[in-house]
Amino acid sequence: MEEEERRSDLQSFRETAEQQSTSNFKVAVNLNDQFQQQRDMKKRQRLHQFNIVPESRLGEKGMDNNDQCVSSREVDVDVDVDSRADTTETSTEGKSMLLKKWFIGLVLSSIMHNESKRRKNLTALPLVYHQDTERNHRLNSLMSAVFLRKYRPSLFLGTRSMMNSSMAYMKPGPVAHNRMREHMHMSRDGATIALDWEGPRIKSHMNNDYLLGKTGPITENIVLILHGVNTDSSFGYIRSIMNSCTNNKWIAVGMNARSSGNIDMTTPRLMNSAYTNDIRNVVEVLSSRQSPNAKLFLVGFSMGANTLVKYLGESALAGNDCLPPNVAGAISFANPMKIDPRNLKAPWNQILTMGAKQQMRQHEKTTSQMTCHHYQNAIQKASSLLHSSSLADISSHIAPYMIRNSNQYPFHNSIGYESSEEYWNEASSLNYISHVSIPLLVCFANDDGIAETTIAAMNTCLSNPNVIIARTPCGGHMGWHCSNRLNPFGSWNFKSSKDVDKSWADRIAVLFISAVLRTEEDATSSNHLNEWKDRSRKDVSYLARDLSSRLDAKL
Repeated sequence: MEEEERRSDLQSFRETAEQQSTSNFKVAVNLNDQFQQQRDMKKRQRLHQFNIVPESRLGEKGMDNNDQCVSSREVDVDVDVDSRADTTETSTEGKSMLLKKWFIGLVLSSIMHNESKRRKNLTALPLVYHQDTERNHRLNSLMSAVFLRKYRPSLFLGTRSMMNSSMAYMKPGPVAHNRMREHMHMSRDGATIALDWEGPRIKSHMNNDYLLGKTGPITENIVLILHGVNTDSSFGYIRSIMNSCTNNKWIAVGMNARSSGNIDMTTPRLMNSAYTNDIRNVVEVLSSRQSPNAKLFLVGFSMGANTLVKYLGESALAGNDCLPPNVAGAISFANPMKIDPRNLKAPWNQILTMGAKQQMRQHEKTTSQMTCHHYQNAIQKASSLLHSSSLADISSHIAPYMIRNSNQYPFHNSIGYESSEEYWNEASSLNYISHVSIPLLVCFANDDGIAETTIAAMNTCLSNPNVIIARTPCGGHMGWHCSNRLNPFGSWNFKSSKDVDKSWADRIAVLFISAVLRTEEDATSSNHLNEWKDRSRKDVSYLARDLSSRLDAKL
């Protein structure tokens, strides 16, 4: 019995051991399967992350319908084949992308190299010409901050004449904080023009109260600024120089020519570059409002500069009394001097022609009130595309009906020219610049496509000892967008009121006005000193004579 019990216990023990070993084997097999599934899942995620094998493809080859793992060798073979093919495609795409980036970088670097080379060739000192007089040398020394500093055009914008000129028209300019408009009626023919006043920013007068609240004579210096053709005082280049003047505690006045400045015309006669009575009336009114010690300066751009120089020459020819005594100096920017629209090249001829036609259509309601049907026909032909394709055609149509004034005192008005050639000859300020009697700064650029100045014109200008010429290697037409060593692209903040962000024209205008004021002060102080010396000599001589008479009486 004992042996049988012992055998049964041994058999039950064996059966229990066999069951435990079987269960352990199953657990080990299950753990191995789980570990294999986890490895396959990580491999699929890693391959999908690098876009080597699509995830759906791995699911088809690496997993069955019951998400059970198949042979690891089979999966590895498929993954290796697909990964090699996709890696080849990816490397090809990467090489093409790198090649494109390399090509774009090469093109940009070559463009920057050529532009930097062009800027370096155009960087030079401005050429200054004047006669050998004491006042010219004094003005030249006071303006050494501009004359002895190289003109550095900005990259892309300052080295291209077309872009430089276009930016002068399109830039917005700084915001005016102290601005007002005055409508002034011309007493000679009843025309109405607009004057845009801008006063200096003073902490106690931040609004228009500074100008509106002033009573009595104006004690500040005034700078009168004339715009070019097809523009007005709201354009960026005018606003910029007005802001530069107000930063120096001067009052800036932008004069809008008749039929400009969004003001209704009160006479059917449009503006032209030969008529100077409008600026003559404005200068007389402004000078009468100033105190005796305040000075008036005149600045003109393009066609406004031509009219300004013609006015100064006419006033000097008529006598010293025709120019108010407080007019101390003038500046001419991009002055064409010799008016002949036939010499204009594309695209400036087409651009200026479109602007002139737009101005005539804008005031068509006023010009149609003329009872003369010949004048109405001339305006219609000048504004039509069929009869007028250039500025020369427009001038030939309306020249017989233009308003004009005599170049002799008292500058009577008359109507019409016999031909457009007669109008161009009379409008050319080159015929009057040799008679200007006040300091005149003439600035122009070599690449100006509108106001091309010849050597003969420069010789005519230099025949006048009051004229100083400043010539830059580039700058376009009224552009002069320059830069410095630290910023080769120049300032693109066209609304800034800082002097660092201003153009070369603004800087030289401020320096010239300051230099003229300094020379006026020096001359006044020297006159006072000479008067004091003369008075002292007279007093000493009187005392010596009195002392000698007393000694003679005692003896």
